Amino acid sequence: MPTLQCVPDDLRAVYHVREWRNAADVLQTACPEEWQDILDCLRQFRLLRSEVIQAGKAI
Repeated sequence: MPTLQCVPDDLRAVYHVREWRNAADVLQTACPEEWQDILDCLRQFRLLRSEVIQAGKAI
C-alpha cells in the first residue's frame, strides 16, 4: 500500500506523486532532515508550461 500520506496535501495538489516500495516513508523515517529539504525545495519550485513550450526558439 502506498504511503502517500507522507507527502503533504499542498504538494500533492501541485505535483503528480508516484511512489515505489514506500520510498517516501523510508526517507521520512531514515532521513527526516533530508526529507524536509526535499519538501521545501518542491514547495519553491515551479516549472511553467509557458517556459517549456515556445515554438521556434532554439537554445
